[in-house]
Amino acid sequence: MNIIKITKENIEYGRQSIELFFNSKTFNQHFLDLPNNVMYVALDEKKVIGMVYGYIFDRPDGSQKQLFIYSIDVLEAYRKQHVGTHLLKHILKPLEEGQYRDAFVITNHTNQAAMNLYLKAGATQVTPHDDQDVLFVWKNQ
Repeated sequence: MNIIKITKENIEYGRQSIELFFNSKTFNQHFLDLPNNVMYVALDEKKVIGMVYGYIFDRPDGSQKQLFIYSIDVLEAYRKQHVGTHLLKHILKPLEEGQYRDAFVITNHTNQAAMNLYLKAGATQVTPHDDQDVLFVWKNQ
């Protein structure tokens, strides 16, 4: 398995991931034009088997940036093989390097697989007022 960041040079893998996980043939190439958008895919040989994408936010006070992980998806045949863990490690690497203040992701409380993945990846669970959604946060150490 190989994890790569999607850029204009390897956009075909971005297209493949959108087709697999969004059931769409359209890839918004402008997504890559914005430096605060980030996307990684997991490959088995040249086949996309997983994807994670998110958005880097500038804080109004000008301090460190924050990362919002919007979605992480893994093909069913590749689940429980640490694909999601490897994708998270790559998207969270700038946090470990001190480039972000924190990173966060929201999931539904019924998505136990996602909740287990985030906890295993070192996130802290924060339950907001709405019990349907659960917030997970990684802090810059």
